[in-house]
Amino acid sequence: MQEANIQKTVKQKLIKKHRVTIVGAYGESLEEPLKATGSDVIFFDDLDSFWRDSLKNTPSLLMIHVKKMSVKDKALKDHPLIKNLQLPIIFIYENSSAPLLFSTFNLLSLGYLNLNLDCTGQLKAILNRYNQFLKKDKEIASLKKSKSLLGKNLDNVPTRKDSLVKKKTLFENLFQILKDLPTYDSLTDFNKVCEKIFTKWDIIQSFSIYSINPTGQKLVCTEMQGQKYRKLPALWLGQKTEEGIEFYAQNMASQVAIEIMGINLVTLKIFGAHNDPDKLIFLKVDNQESFLGFDWQVLETFLSGAFSKFELNNTKIFSSSSLMIQPWDFMAKLDAQKWDVEEAQRLSVINIDLENLFNLVVNTPKVRFFWGDFINEFIIKLKNISSIPFQASTIQLGHVSFLVDQDQGSDFFDTVKKFSSHFPFWKFFEDYDLILPKDINPKVKMVPSSPSAYYKFYKDLRNEI
Repeated sequence: MQEANIQKTVKQKLIKKHRVTIVGAYGESLEEPLKATGSDVIFFDDLDSFWRDSLKNTPSLLMIHVKKMSVKDKALKDHPLIKNLQLPIIFIYENSSAPLLFSTFNLLSLGYLNLNLDCTGQLKAILNRYNQFLKKDKEIASLKKSKSLLGKNLDNVPTRKDSLVKKKTLFENLFQILKDLPTYDSLTDFNKVCEKIFTKWDIIQSFSIYSINPTGQKLVCTEMQGQKYRKLPALWLGQKTEEGIEFYAQNMASQVAIEIMGINLVTLKIFGAHNDPDKLIFLKVDNQESFLGFDWQVLETFLSGAFSKFELNNTKIFSSSSLMIQPWDFMAKLDAQKWDVEEAQRLSVINIDLENLFNLVVNTPKVRFFWGDFINEFIIKLKNISSIPFQASTIQLGHVSFLVDQDQGSDFFDTVKKFSSHFPFWKFFEDYDLILPKDINPKVKMVPSSPSAYYKFYKDLRNEI
């Protein structure tokens, strides 16, 4: 049934007899959905055999396993079709090979396909995105042709010349923005990337972002502080949604955005792993000329790719529970420094005080806080941005203590302090609109690592309650 859906939605758009090349992965779960679109599917064992064949028979689409991105003296990034951005790529991986995906982030791609999940749904989303690229290629070719014809008469048609110059300028702005995207790799929040992009872009007067809350029953507007950002009211959907923002919810959000933000409003649908958009971005542009003269779908496609990358970074490749240890084990590791002097690792202890957050949750009993989602995402995102191994424990609710190697303690302290000061605590409240604006202000402290000193620290915390 799912393959029939792919055939129905994709076959009419995808030009038949496209040559789809798959390197390092096999199976009907990949082959059959692609053949349903009328494409030729060619398999290769490694990069070298693909390389030789691609110089003679140019493929339309490359699907390559992350384990096969290099061989001997060849690397995928050096292939002429890849260097010239002439070949769309899809990266294939399993959970076990997910760490290798970091080497793909500097290559422009259509997305990622996880062999441990259902391939049919993933392929449907990726092929739909591929169709958009095909459509844009045709439109760009058509624009180039039109520009060539118009160029002969520009001297006699100054108004049309001005229009083309404006379009050219807008496209240059777009490509500059897309060029800047990799500079934000250090950020852990896709919304922050959008904030930096739209704040810098002169034609954007204001913007807003809607997402689905953790229960799937409400559209919530991201909490930001930028001058151009407009926070829209939360919207109850009346039912639970599990596949992104459904069509009726998109209409609701659009009506509210138009009413509050006004005309010349662009809607960008940001897709991730679901059939429907994961986010809606509303952009208020400066004038009608910018609104009509810019190809917004190109920006939408690229931002969807960036969003998928951020989601992949935050995927639970490992569980936060693997980084959390029991208080007894925590104390045992500290104790080993005294009794197992030769074998024991020398440790530093960094404690983060979240009492302000805990008190806010306790003092607002009518607003639900998603405890499990919070601590899981906090630990996983910290792991993703830090190259320093750590283990964490909660000796007392409202406090999280981290164990790291003593030589890296100072660097990890700085990392935790910066990370916690920008972490979006608000997103784990179901109705954060009802929460009065309050600075969580986590306090990060280096604690003595001997068992007796740490126990004294713990007793002092209890006495403060």
